[in-house]
Amino acid sequence: MIPGSPVTVRKDLPADMKRDIQKLFVDLYSLDPRMAEIVARGKTQGYVPVTHEMYQPLLDAVQEQRRMRRKG
Repeated sequence: MIPGSPVTVRKDLPADMKRDIQKLFVDLYSLDPRMAEIVARGKTQGYVPVTHEMYQPLLDAVQEQRRMRRKG
């Protein structure tokens, strides 16, 4: 699965506020699927917490594509 665009927050926000924002997005689809689609600007199955590691295959593919262009 290719992850979509993440929802990000400033790293200088208080930890409890960051947790509350994450909980809001993660719980939104189960609480109100229509509102989740409005927030997502289209169809969605909801939001999940992500890590940098989840994006690594995508980053690797971009780096490989750049390498191939340099060779070409």
